[in-house]
Amino acid sequence: MIVITFAKTNLIILMKINIFLVSCCIAIAIAGCTGSKDNPSTENGEENSDPSKISNTEIWYTTTDGQTISPLASAFNASIVSNTYTGGKGIIKFSTDVTKIGTGAFERIEHLSTIELPSSIKLLGGSAFKICEELKSIDIKEGVEKIGDQCFNGCLALTEITIPKSVKAIDYSAFQYSGLVKLNFLEGLEFIGEFAFDGCTALTEVKIPDSVTVLDQEAFNNCTSLKKAILSNGMSDLRDFTFSGCSALTDVTIPENITSIKIGAFFNCTGLKTITIPSKVIEMGSAVLKTVQVWNRCIAKLGLPLG
Repeated sequence: MIVITFAKTNLIILMKINIFLVSCCIAIAIAGCTGSKDNPSTENGEENSDPSKISNTEIWYTTTDGQTISPLASAFNASIVSNTYTGGKGIIKFSTDVTKIGTGAFERIEHLSTIELPSSIKLLGGSAFKICEELKSIDIKEGVEKIGDQCFNGCLALTEITIPKSVKAIDYSAFQYSGLVKLNFLEGLEFIGEFAFDGCTALTEVKIPDSVTVLDQEAFNNCTSLKKAILSNGMSDLRDFTFSGCSALTDVTIPENITSIKIGAFFNCTGLKTITIPSKVIEMGSAVLKTVQVWNRCIAKLGLPLG
């Protein structure tokens, strides 16, 4: 048996060495923790970003066939860096923050099912999602200021949409012939263009926020399932054929601020049995109700000029 003995001096030296090594390890560990805060990539949120939260340099989507889509690259304000589809989700990455979904960006793309946009988006351009017939969901975030003409025209699977308060204008035919059943407006919208919701045959109710000052002609034309409409107190007129062909309409609230009801505003609304004309109305056009004859008798009785 071999017995190893240490002199008292040697033992003290070994203990000091061990203490020194432990101190070094602690110092290295502390330096490693604090050093990660100075890493520029984590400052920018690239490595430590929440994977459930979309970046301003990305657009997320899903498709019914599990394949990537091919948007119009020139329709964006930034260059497309990559476009991948894994784990049931597509991710389009851009060179910088995306602020614009331009004209025709996703027009007629088959199999596009859902799309999520970053909060940096300011504009949804004309025909951006036109005739995306399988598109059933889109997240329009606060910050979008305008929905361009024919943007969602012909999106048959799109049944519900919420318009955030940042949106000021919905242009010509923006949701025409879409599958909307439920339409949610938030206060802030000011302009609804011609034919904006024309032919939305599944839409059952609409409440126009008081911030809207212009509801343009034929905006809700031929919404054949529309039963109830509450109009904005900010409007001063009802324009030509606004609700024409809304055959299921039985309840409509016309604000007191309305002074003019134009031609055919409720033409062929066969379910509308009664209508209250505000006291400030000084002009009414022809054929506002189902037939020219019925309406002409109404305005003649009221002593108003025929427009």
